[in-house]
Amino acid sequence: MPSFARIAVVFGTFAAITSLATLVSFVVLVANERVARAEPAQDARAAAAQAESLVMAMDASSEHLRHLLWKARTQRQLNASRAVGCFDEALSRVDVALRVAREEARGARDAAREGDAELARGHLARVVRLREMARAGAAGGQMCAAGPELQPFEGTSVRLIVDPRIAPVSP
Repeated sequence: MPSFARIAVVFGTFAAITSLATLVSFVVLVANERVARAEPAQDARAAAAQAESLVMAMDASSEHLRHLLWKARTQRQLNASRAVGCFDEALSRVDVALRVAREEARGARDAAREGDAELARGHLARVVRLREMARAGAAGGQMCAAGPELQPFEGTSVRLIVDPRIAPVSP
């Protein structure tokens, strides 16, 4: 019986601690919700700051690809023209995403100035999508830097021969 009592006390203590932790987390959640409702301007400023940091990261990717393109143009190798075209295409994709992201970040800044958190978050969501597009373009640029052995083949043709004994052709 004493071991059962210890288990009950331990379980009761655990339940009390769990209940207390749940209560504290609920109070913190409610307090944060009140702060979020009370400070939409702060939320808008945070979204605008995130959008600006994403644009800066996209700008760094663009500069990196621009440098790789410059290196490919200055090298006089056999596959240099192919690499230049590949880098140029990747840089174009990143730059288009960057231009649109700058406009969206400007919209997020304007929304933050007005204190419109919902509009700022909408602009931030679009910047995040554009950052992913720029990241995909930069990854394509890295494939250009990897060399032709890792790049997908252009104009690949596949020839399929089916053994007539396995799959007879019916007239």
